[in-house]
Amino acid sequence: MKTRPFLFWFLTMLASASIHASGFRIYLQDAAAAQQGNAFTATADNPSAIYYNPAGITQLTGHNLRNGVDLVYYNFDFRSNTGQEWDSIDHLRGVAQFFYTYSPEKLPFSFGLGVYSPYGLGSKWPDDSPFRTLARRCDLMFFSFNPVIAWKVSDQLSVAAGPMLNYADLDSRRGMAVVGDEFRFRGRGFSPGFNAGLLWRPHEQHALGVNYRSPTTVDYHGHTFVRNLTPAIPGLPPSGKESASLEMPYPQHLTVGWSYRPTPAWNLEVDVHWTDWDRLNTVTIRQGAVSISEVFDWRSTFECSAGVTRHFDNGYSIGGGFAWGESASPDAHFNPFCADLAGPGFMLGLGHQGKRWSWNAAYYAYYGLPRTVSGSARSPAGQSADGRYEGVMHFVCLSMGLKF
Repeated sequence: MKTRPFLFWFLTMLASASIHASGFRIYLQDAAAAQQGNAFTATADNPSAIYYNPAGITQLTGHNLRNGVDLVYYNFDFRSNTGQEWDSIDHLRGVAQFFYTYSPEKLPFSFGLGVYSPYGLGSKWPDDSPFRTLARRCDLMFFSFNPVIAWKVSDQLSVAAGPMLNYADLDSRRGMAVVGDEFRFRGRGFSPGFNAGLLWRPHEQHALGVNYRSPTTVDYHGHTFVRNLTPAIPGLPPSGKESASLEMPYPQHLTVGWSYRPTPAWNLEVDVHWTDWDRLNTVTIRQGAVSISEVFDWRSTFECSAGVTRHFDNGYSIGGGFAWGESASPDAHFNPFCADLAGPGFMLGLGHQGKRWSWNAAYYAYYGLPRTVSGSARSPAGQSADGRYEGVMHFVCLSMGLKF
């Protein structure tokens, strides 16, 4: 019985926040990585490497645990073409991670398990917004169970791969005609996938890292819920609950990183990320003989991140970095469910590595640059997402590790 509150807290913390650049992918999975601008693919020297580059776990010895949590405060603003303004609501979210690795002394193999949330979305707009029939609220909880095996081929080269079992819970809500009514889809689903990584150190000062995550498709099964306050209007579904399903594609992802260590005390890394959002085209809710389609037509994105960490003899370290993300959604199909804004991010962090215990704390500020949307598709009620959007997000990332 005592484990239930912890499990509830853990799954709730996984229930999503989105960086709102490059769609709804969650980049931050460890405070040490965030401390270095989230450029960690070629460093990958703690158990969170299971996410960033699983080949990196061959750098670890014995048993290693790593737990983390990211606390997020965000606010997005919308200004209509007539000058009226609305702010997003429910501004606080959280994401949690867990990683474990084991490297036997006499074998060239390392083993690991990660539980983390690679995607997530939490957005809520007031019910009187001018796009309420397009988007009111969306909550996506997505987490992966990811065992991996890494092989240290030589002192210079390691490779790794592992399966992923993904679980997702989606709750999407929008209005229909008048304030107070609602069309809601709620569903859950599983999907398989895999990740793989490579870490090559041709020289003691240089390292190249490659990380790949496969595409996957979640088949959500659940229900639609309708609250119709205007039954006299033709074409609107009646109030009630009905079984429904939805197939949602998620992208493949590739990161290439280069790390340079001019001395053992300094580490500089630059990463380039590619996310295949081209897979997200049209998503259809199916309920009986009725189908309701949502067009996305997203485009693939590139992101870059760079950072530096300074290590001190007493075990402490400080670092900082910069990241830039593109927007995946075109104006024609922009949806405030995911106010997808390009913009920069800035990171600072502090950490300590002891004989057994380690910890890191980092702060990340992301600014979604102002974006004016025009010519977006209209809902059946005639509303569109046209207007000006901008936003800001503040992340506090905390991670703790134990070696035994």
